[in-house]
Amino acid sequence: MRRFLSVVAATAALLLLTSACSAASGGGDDLAVGTSVEVSAGESATLAVTVTDVRAGTVEDLSTMGVDASSLAGRTPWFLTVTMGLTEGTIQDVDRDLMPSLAPDQWSGEVSNGADAQPLQVIGDYDCTVDGSANAGFTNDEPLVDCVALLTADSAELESVTLVDVGTWAVTAG
Repeated sequence: MRRFLSVVAATAALLLLTSACSAASGGGDDLAVGTSVEVSAGESATLAVTVTDVRAGTVEDLSTMGVDASSLAGRTPWFLTVTMGLTEGTIQDVDRDLMPSLAPDQWSGEVSNGADAQPLQVIGDYDCTVDGSANAGFTNDEPLVDCVALLTADSAELESVTLVDVGTWAVTAG
């Protein structure tokens, strides 16, 4: 009987943890662009990660940003603007090992034609935010503003974007 109760308690704890993790990433439902996901980054630090903008661009846009786009004909770049900033604690409280990575290889996208969007890997920096506001890091008062580009076929629409271990945001046509 004691063993049975231990198994039941362990199972209940696992279900509770699983549902808590699901709630942190939107509970399995896609988030709206502009919605933040809070991520623990230490005992007394919490970060908010937000996809603030998703827009289709052109290969010419990439060229204007200094990216060699000569091999990308027939592709559409989708530009994601994402912010990450403190909601609790200070920069000194942040455990860097617990911070989500915003690197391109941590992003994926679901596409209307059933394919996956591919992250654009670029050596060097480029700023694909709408207003040129990308920055290199965050402070106690100002969030990091970053940009990621995902590539789809020209005829495909990006339907959602996902940041590993954080959440999925629905992309609405617009």
